[in-house]
Amino acid sequence: MALIQMIGHVSGGHINPAVTIAMAVAMKISIIRAFLYVVAQILGAIVGGFILKGLTLSPQDENLAVTALSDGVTQAQGFGVELILTFVLVTVIFGTTDPHRASFGSPALLIGLTVTVGHLAGIQYTGSSMNPSRSLGSAIASDKWDDHWIYWIAPIAGGVLSSVVYKFVLDPYKGIINMDEAINKLKSDLPSQNFDDMNMKTIE
Repeated sequence: MALIQMIGHVSGGHINPAVTIAMAVAMKISIIRAFLYVVAQILGAIVGGFILKGLTLSPQDENLAVTALSDGVTQAQGFGVELILTFVLVTVIFGTTDPHRASFGSPALLIGLTVTVGHLAGIQYTGSSMNPSRSLGSAIASDKWDDHWIYWIAPIAGGVLSSVVYKFVLDPYKGIINMDEAINKLKSDLPSQNFDDMNMKTIE
């Protein structure tokens, strides 16, 4: 919630590759912008992981909030938990930031509360990541990689599924793609001299 308040006006405050990829699938941001956001998120998480390690005394720094499956939780169960939690989170993000529907309060507050609920519901099963870069930062700092693929594939799958459901089921426009809006977003990420309005393709 605090991070969204801090940088939401600059980038939308995604902070999460699953959110960014979902936004790209829904054509809310361009592929170029999504790629740059994900790179920034990964780098930020790695730096954050090592800052945490540097500020944490041994032996606590052996496991710096690494997301891992709890004893008895299978990979399939962990995948399902992370997919569902991320689906809910991303759907809330789409809903609270949709300008075409009524407002139900501060998006930052509602998204922050959703993350809190996700942690309360899932932390005993998977550590409740919902964010691939967040899991990556802890994994690199602690050098622990057990079942790490789950924390990439499941949240991204949940986010993409959410984008499709929101676009074609929950969106007031029921999936009608505003091509003019998509083109304008692409133009904002490319030099104007490299964009041809007639054929909607880059010249160079």
